[in-house]
Amino acid sequence: MSRLFLLMLLFAGSLSHVFAQENQVKNVDCFSFLLEDPSFPINEILKSEDFEINNCNTFNFGISDKSLWLKLEFNNLEGFNKPTLTLNSTSLDQVGLYTIKNGTIIEKKENGRLSGIKERYLHSRKIIFPLTESDLSADYFLIRIDNVDKKIFTAKITSESEILDILGFENNLFGVLTGVFCGLFFYNLFLFFSVKDKIYLVYVLHTLLVWFAQASVLGFTQQLIWPEWDWMNQRSIVIFSSLVSIVGIWFLRIFFFVI
Repeated sequence: MSRLFLLMLLFAGSLSHVFAQENQVKNVDCFSFLLEDPSFPINEILKSEDFEINNCNTFNFGISDKSLWLKLEFNNLEGFNKPTLTLNSTSLDQVGLYTIKNGTIIEKKENGRLSGIKERYLHSRKIIFPLTESDLSADYFLIRIDNVDKKIFTAKITSESEILDILGFENNLFGVLTGVFCGLFFYNLFLFFSVKDKIYLVYVLHTLLVWFAQASVLGFTQQLIWPEWDWMNQRSIVIFSSLVSIVGIWFLRIFFFVI
């Protein structure tokens, strides 16, 4: 199971890389960042000189009760038709995008997994911000991220049509993955009813929980099952990952005749 999933991830990564090259997706690798108390006013953030450069290789900012501020500058976006800024992580609670020009905020947009699917641009599990004409004339952008989990920022600039194609490809790949899990689920459920061995029932439960864990990480549980359940959206990754480990240990104990 783990090898099959790893192969699918490698396949997806290679295709996504080719896809990005063909469609001229622009990755957001270089920016400056600041970790600050959530109550710190944005007017002071605009004046702050404490931003650090990420050297184009720092994207994980750990777990803390501070807000993560990012300063981004986008150039040469004229070639993008209806450009969008898409964050790769689906597990960020609240994300604010501030358009800055001449030292003032001219536009503000909000998104995140606590916003709900219906409130998002394109109603997607992805955190996507459309970039308007006023955005394209900005001096720079500020992004504020508040999250109970790790604060990880990776993003890309694409046109609206390109991000729709990428979302369609990822949805199809997840559909294939779900089909594999369904096959394993019903095959082992059939074996359980045939031979009456509880190890098959435990394996069925483990397969179901692995699907929920992967779907939660990828944001599909919020999109498909509980789009407006904020409590579960914040905790589903931890809950199902823990249950996968617990049931996996239970399966091994039965398999090795420990009990």
